[in-house]
Amino acid sequence: MNRNLFALHNARYLLKRELVDTFVVTHSFERLLSPKNQIIIGSRGSGKTALLKVLSHDHLSLLENVIAKDIILNKTYIGIHISTKTKFVGGLKNKDWQNDQEKEYHFRWLMNIASCIALLETFRSCLSAYIEVDEERVVKEVEIVRNLSRTWFPEATKIVSIDDILLELERIVTLRSKRNLEKKIYNIVRDEEPIGLTFELDLYDPLIDGIKIISRGLQFPDYTSWFVCIDEIEMLDEFHHRILNSYMRANMGNIFFKFTTLPYCHYTLETNLNVPLDIRHDVEYVYIDQDVSFGYRAIPNNSNAYKLFKKRAQLSKPEFADYTFQDLFGKSYLLDNKMISYDEILNSNKKKLTLANIEELVIGNETLSLFLKHTNEATKRRGVELLASKEIGKFGNQFGRKLRALLYLKEYEATRTGKSNMELYCGAKTVINVGDANPRKLIDIFSEMLSVVESGKYNKQKSPIHIELPQPVISYSNQNMVLTSISERELNRYRIEKNFGTGLHEFILSIGNFMYDHIHNNKLNLEQISSIEITNTIGDIEWKLIERAVQRGLIYPNINSQNPDYMPTMEGVFHLAFILSPRFKLLPRKGDSRRLSSIPNFQQLSINFDA
Repeated sequence: MNRNLFALHNARYLLKRELVDTFVVTHSFERLLSPKNQIIIGSRGSGKTALLKVLSHDHLSLLENVIAKDIILNKTYIGIHISTKTKFVGGLKNKDWQNDQEKEYHFRWLMNIASCIALLETFRSCLSAYIEVDEERVVKEVEIVRNLSRTWFPEATKIVSIDDILLELERIVTLRSKRNLEKKIYNIVRDEEPIGLTFELDLYDPLIDGIKIISRGLQFPDYTSWFVCIDEIEMLDEFHHRILNSYMRANMGNIFFKFTTLPYCHYTLETNLNVPLDIRHDVEYVYIDQDVSFGYRAIPNNSNAYKLFKKRAQLSKPEFADYTFQDLFGKSYLLDNKMISYDEILNSNKKKLTLANIEELVIGNETLSLFLKHTNEATKRRGVELLASKEIGKFGNQFGRKLRALLYLKEYEATRTGKSNMELYCGAKTVINVGDANPRKLIDIFSEMLSVVESGKYNKQKSPIHIELPQPVISYSNQNMVLTSISERELNRYRIEKNFGTGLHEFILSIGNFMYDHIHNNKLNLEQISSIEITNTIGDIEWKLIERAVQRGLIYPNINSQNPDYMPTMEGVFHLAFILSPRFKLLPRKGDSRRLSSIPNFQQLSINFDA
């Protein structure tokens, strides 16, 4: 099947082989290959589902990776993937006839069923991985299935295959649903034995029984650990999280839990054991946003962003698979280092250089001319003092590297006419930075860039300052057009969401406009404002907006490299997502911060949010 994998940016839509063949092994993934309880935290599109799926045995056994192959060969870890799909969550919605005890029973029953279904898929994978001869594999399947059947369905007698068990599980789920509807709609309570009585046991008991049966049947070593991987626990509520936490707090022997959720969506650390979870002892958070390995590196094929592109291109766009990012996007006019010429200053015969002399000397020197044109008086004065004394090294360190990109950005915006498509947001480093190290955002960018090439479109409009660089495969103008379009869509994507969409849009708009104003409506100093600082005086409503913005990848907490998994609460510094840079004419790189309270009219925002 030759599908366009650039159009499928969500792991849940990929076939097993497609996901494995396009999966990029990261440091975060290697962290998960350990006998620990872990909660993976990341914004939308950060790759949480992909990580969890590939942990499961049926995916990991196909992965071309030395560590994975060793784990499968030695039966070190066996992963089971459970998805909290919409249908599953819908079945948890509180019924008016349920009290808390019934609600817990219902959740336990559904989760036991879901975990046993997932275990069967893992069992099928283990049979394929560890028994090569078909006849032996069939005999072993029948043997283990009969033992599972006697444990889970004591009354059933004709179950001899994995598919038979799956059918029986589907049957009892359907019967149970009908029984619940009778109770809800007609208030009918049948005086009959409960359906699927085995799954009324404590949470994970049927799963543990199944693991023991399979482990004995396949002769797994005592050191084998089992990973119970539950995806998207943000779909559950605090009541359910408390139950799940209780099992992470308890000693589950060789069973460890791996959950995924959005930032700020592990709703509680409380358990039903009267003792809360102890972070780092009972469970470890693994924050996967802003993975630097998905950034742009000097060696193009050493970046995970490039691996992500190449793996998908090889399967669905082979004509692009051998291009490097330099081939595709060329150099970045904004972010790539550019040598600044100081020959006019160094070669000057004037005994004393003044501001007027320097202005006269640097005519034709783009960077220095823009420095004199766009900086404020204090910045200009200090810079001119260094130039006049010919301290070129100090000027370069203090001003040249920090201000060059800002000067070009400001000049572009100041001289832009109409809706001309400027060759500004382009070049490999800019394209990748705008992707925010987020796999889904990067795939969207790659998809639209390649579509422009394939459609034969070529935007011939030029910018006020022409970029004298060789044209890459994707023209600079078209790169800018694509990134600007994606940036605008990203700003408006969540505008229609219920309860907080309008407020979230206005919130991000106010921050972006404030940062735009700092650059483009004022003379420049050495500051580039790219972040907001939150103090503990922030209100609950405003903090909810911060949480939602982080979950949707519109802002990101500035990570402390010494504590990379820490998520700040009710205070901290957050930078605006780089994907919004083209929309607000900002640089896609980190800079300085301002307090949220300093943003004009922020308190007057018409926040439409149901707290």
